[in-house]
Amino acid sequence: MKWYLETTVWNDERVLNGVYYLDDSKSKLYAYMSPIDSSIKVFKNPISFNTRGRKFVVNHTQPSVNIPGNAPSNLKEIKVSGSNGSQYTVSLDVDGNKNCSCTGFKFRGTCKHLVNLVA
Repeated sequence: MKWYLETTVWNDERVLNGVYYLDDSKSKLYAYMSPIDSSIKVFKNPISFNTRGRKFVVNHTQPSVNIPGNAPSNLKEIKVSGSNGSQYTVSLDVDGNKNCSCTGFKFRGTCKHLVNLVA
């Protein structure tokens, strides 16, 4: 997971882009940093996040946050190779939630890479 700065240019110039703490596939939002006062809102549970039509870059600073239920000991992660040679991260948390950093998982919520993840 990383902090991503939104770089989308909106039609309304008054809209300020925030900074988002997202999983590798950018489909789950764990925390949000306000562009106004840099306060951080950590969500109790991850929120489904749609990046369609939006642009992001990795934020130059990666603030430390405590995400409930997301301690490294609570998360099993492995790296897998895709059919085109790309590397993906698949993960399983203690609650049984599965995640993959591939595009297919981002759009369908499942993918063939998850078969490599055994609880």
